[in-house]
Amino acid sequence: MDVFKLRVSDIHGITISRETFEHETKQQAPWYQSLDGRNESHLAVCPACDNTISIIGLHSSDTEINEETGEIQAKKSTPAHGRHYLYKQLDGLGILDREAYENCPYSQNTKLSPTKIHSDRSRIPSKVLTLLSTDFDRVVHLLSKSIGIGISNNQAMEMATRYKQSEGWKYAGATVMNIPWIFGYFSRSTTLMFKSISNEKIRDAVQQHYPCAKFEGKYNTLKRTTKHINPCFCFEKHTRKTVNEHLIETIDLVLSDDDGIEFYREAIEFDPAYFANLINKKEATYRNEVLIEFGKSHFQVTR
Repeated sequence: MDVFKLRVSDIHGITISRETFEHETKQQAPWYQSLDGRNESHLAVCPACDNTISIIGLHSSDTEINEETGEIQAKKSTPAHGRHYLYKQLDGLGILDREAYENCPYSQNTKLSPTKIHSDRSRIPSKVLTLLSTDFDRVVHLLSKSIGIGISNNQAMEMATRYKQSEGWKYAGATVMNIPWIFGYFSRSTTLMFKSISNEKIRDAVQQHYPCAKFEGKYNTLKRTTKHINPCFCFEKHTRKTVNEHLIETIDLVLSDDDGIEFYREAIEFDPAYFANLINKKEATYRNEVLIEFGKSHFQVTR
């Protein structure tokens, strides 16, 4: 993996490099310690499953000199990266949970499309629910932004009801990093009517499929003119893979017509860093008090 966090309680991943690791840890224990009494180990926490990870190649012996700056640096063929450490519990670091590792998108055993659910002893579902209860407005905001479809307060609440009925937080592919998109996945089919649509490709697809459709105002709100129409959107095909230690998660945004016939599909790539930055903002500006209060009452942690 190419990201780490310092503590289980953190909700954001930090890109792994010698500079960022030294800066964040200040080279202190428990992130710097010897596990065998001889050699120094560099340790952190997996942002997805909360298990301890070992940072490999932080001070690689396989180095070269940058001819422009004169600095010693690791060769590009061996960048620093994280590997799960599942041998024993280490104080002040991550948990030791084999099931969480098996479900982790950074696991060597990870499946392209998860099919299981988290067990009752997993910590992930309660962490997901906690974030939904405190930051539901931000979840809705980021989902809307990433797909180019405006979601009103009432529609967000309806989606939340369907998400709760399907117990989406128990899905094995759910992590604290992908909450907005997995929320959309388990909110099932939602009407496009009377929604503002900033995604031009979606507007073009709707217009082509429904010649009578029109988009009004500066927010391009979908309306009908001469006949009843009810295009809907849902999400399918959650996939995840790692490329050069970097996690890529996507989900397909699918539009269907009144007869359930698909007429548009687009792969949406997750942006966990943006979500983490949004969650960590302390400012109250641009927050939605209606959805905040709804989230507090609707998403109760059931641990």
